[in-house]
Amino acid sequence: MTIVWKALAKRYDKAHVYPPGNHPENWQEIAYFAAQNNLHTNAVYLARIDSLRLEEEERKFISDVSSGKYPGDTFFIVNDPVFRYALKQSDPSKHLLAQVNGYFVFAPTWDDGLSSPPPPDPVMDDVVQVSVGEKIVPNTKATNDRYLIGGWSGPEQKGTWTDGRRSLILLPVSNRAKRIVLDLLPFVTPKHPKQTVKLAYPIATYTY
Repeated sequence: MTIVWKALAKRYDKAHVYPPGNHPENWQEIAYFAAQNNLHTNAVYLARIDSLRLEEEERKFISDVSSGKYPGDTFFIVNDPVFRYALKQSDPSKHLLAQVNGYFVFAPTWDDGLSSPPPPDPVMDDVVQVSVGEKIVPNTKATNDRYLIGGWSGPEQKGTWTDGRRSLILLPVSNRAKRIVLDLLPFVTPKHPKQTVKLAYPIATYTY
């Protein structure tokens, strides 16, 4: 065990994997590390998985990333490259985001006291930046995996429906971009004739 893993085990009570699920990548090593250090982990389940709890856990992580407020007792091993890019926007003076022995670790409110922190994630920029004037149509799995983080259904010919109260899009745009145009199709019926959409960063509310 390296000095960084020892510092993580000492500093945190929980070692969680994102995205959550049973037997994620390298779950044996993560579960063994957690067991050896008496840490709670979601890397493995010894009974049937509660899919609703997993969905709630995923929504909680998405909410934390959106708000920038993270649990102080948990560090995360992040297997999703889109979320690694999103987490890169967090304050490096407060939070650690680094590659540790091949694992991509996000440690909120990191105060390990180490003289030299782990090296930064070398593939943190593997999300392709959106060009000015580029049109993105979320109708393929490849496109959705790149830009739609959570709260979305599967791709269809004309686009992708949301399937949650909160849906997150990651658009790494150029600083030269002046505006972002969204083409939205609300699902309305005579009994439910309108939909209200709230967009965060900046906050805006639109009714269709």
